[in-house]
Amino acid sequence: MGGPPITLVRRLLVVLGVANLVVAVGMASGQAWASGWWPWPDGPLTLAFVGAILAAIGAGSLWAGLSGETGSVPAGALDLAVTLGGSAVFLAGVGPGEDRGNLTRAATVAALLAVGNLGLFLATRRRPQATRAPLPRPVLVAFVAFTAILLAVALGLLLGSDRVMPWPMRPDSAVLVGWIFLGNTVYFAYAVLRPTTDGYRTQLWSFLAYDLVLLPPLLARAPDLPGELRPNLVVYLLVLVGSAVFCVVVLLRDLRRARWVTVPG
Repeated sequence: MGGPPITLVRRLLVVLGVANLVVAVGMASGQAWASGWWPWPDGPLTLAFVGAILAAIGAGSLWAGLSGETGSVPAGALDLAVTLGGSAVFLAGVGPGEDRGNLTRAATVAALLAVGNLGLFLATRRRPQATRAPLPRPVLVAFVAFTAILLAVALGLLLGSDRVMPWPMRPDSAVLVGWIFLGNTVYFAYAVLRPTTDGYRTQLWSFLAYDLVLLPPLLARAPDLPGELRPNLVVYLLVLVGSAVFCVVVLLRDLRRARWVTVPG
């Protein structure tokens, strides 16, 4: 039948979810113990972004583990395999400097985590789905839009554009953020290519957590951002607010209709 026992997967998801949320809070608030996980010192908005990504991973993992909606586990694992694998290659190729030892260690850890997530993807991708009901049309349309937006941002950052994000970012960080967005692209594209209801709420919880963590610091620092980046800021805020509203509406609708699907075990 394939894949590890669902009980083991769910317990692991809960533990990883809590751990990611703890680090996300520390990263988003600029705590030294958390920001040290980023390979170099960076600006507060970049750290807040990384914290929002960790919150997305944590919220999705926690929801999947607690609810039993683990259909998005392969997508999440493939997302992290792409993000961490690309980051490992980039960090390994950064030129020599006083932090070369730290970067080598960061590249090694990222590579090991990428391999682990690839293994998780291979172990879970053939697990029987809890339901084969088609993905609701509004969710499918939204996921197609998310995939297109994330891919455009990822390619812009990886190709070296400095006009993508709404805040100034060091070039090295822009590449890592580009790999994060490329992994996120895979996360939603997987659901588009395999459009069933098995786990889509996990992805909505992930996006909602990302929105809610990043919005406050971005709004707080908006007046201090360079004027030439204001159009980027407006577009970015529209995406954050729009996706947050969409996620809340769909999740509340499903709650009213009692459409939660749980997996025994």
